[in-house]
Amino acid sequence: MGIDSPSFPATHDPRTTDPRAGIRPESRNNRPPEGPAPAALDVDINRPELFQEALRTLLLPDGTADPAFQLHGPVAVQNRSRVFLMEASHYPAPVAIKAFFDPATKRPEAAEAEAYFTALWQAREISQNQPNLRIIQPLALLEPLGVVVMEWVEGPTLGQSILSGSLPTATDLVRKAGLWLATLHRSQRAEPRGLETKAMMAELRESADKVSPRISSYAAGVIDRLTESAADIAGQKVPASLLHGDFKPDNLIVHQDRLVGIDVELCFVNAALNDVAQFQNHLFLLLHDPRRFRHSRRASALLEAFEAGYCRDGAMTLPSRPLAWARLCNALRLLMGQVSGRNWVKALAAEWQLRHLIRHLSANTQWR
Repeated sequence: MGIDSPSFPATHDPRTTDPRAGIRPESRNNRPPEGPAPAALDVDINRPELFQEALRTLLLPDGTADPAFQLHGPVAVQNRSRVFLMEASHYPAPVAIKAFFDPATKRPEAAEAEAYFTALWQAREISQNQPNLRIIQPLALLEPLGVVVMEWVEGPTLGQSILSGSLPTATDLVRKAGLWLATLHRSQRAEPRGLETKAMMAELRESADKVSPRISSYAAGVIDRLTESAADIAGQKVPASLLHGDFKPDNLIVHQDRLVGIDVELCFVNAALNDVAQFQNHLFLLLHDPRRFRHSRRASALLEAFEAGYCRDGAMTLPSRPLAWARLCNALRLLMGQVSGRNWVKALAAEWQLRHLIRHLSANTQWR
């Protein structure tokens, strides 16, 4: 569903209702659903037929048939969530269903769903009267299933568009991504502050203790180099803002030449360039994938386009040395996170890409 399509039913503001009670779409007779208790919906996310039946039961607790009800997918798979496309009479168009689950047990994670729903609601409020800041609309929280219902935005991700489009098209879209992020940061500006390098180093060291000795030994060398300049970097004040939390090309949908943000976390206020570092590193990884290495020649032009959108169009600043330090720190965190919990083929591929990124960033001596 496109963002310019007919509007959905009103969303529910979690600030006016206890979110632990569960937020569900209105039933046709305006009575709240009387579905099974949460314990009865202990459904394995890897059993689509059971998940679909539980979803149908929650939406139609009185047993009413809905011939329009269909669940397609998953259309996106992540470590802690699945995204489906759903059609149902509750909504005037297809909607996205994001189901959160514990990766160990595959059971619903209501708390994560609630946090995601609340962040989307807050982000939609922030985006009001901000034409450059489009964000997906949350519709309902189905707490017993750990599910958030959202509008379905038709279109490829920014990452897909970068790889499939011409260089001028990709450049324009990446510039818009920079403006999108700058609009968020500017609207939620906080007092400038230094990077929290001490906490960042502690987090990296803790992560290094949990990975293989080979990765841990490699990470230790990079951490030592980062530590040498950590105190100096912390002393340089940089713009701060409420952060997106996971800003990358795959979390922007291209719809009618406009970018729509998804997976907005808005968890905390911190140095704004943490979001920039995440985006720039993921852009590098996208363009330097061994399966599509010919795209690597676009990297410089697209990086410049992003910074033009963020700084020139978006009126934000990017202090070069703290940004270079934050990117290297982010790359090391990605290395230790992405090589864990994967089969060995995917882990080796991720490790090769991320080591390449770290070498590239280490060669830039600005962060020292």
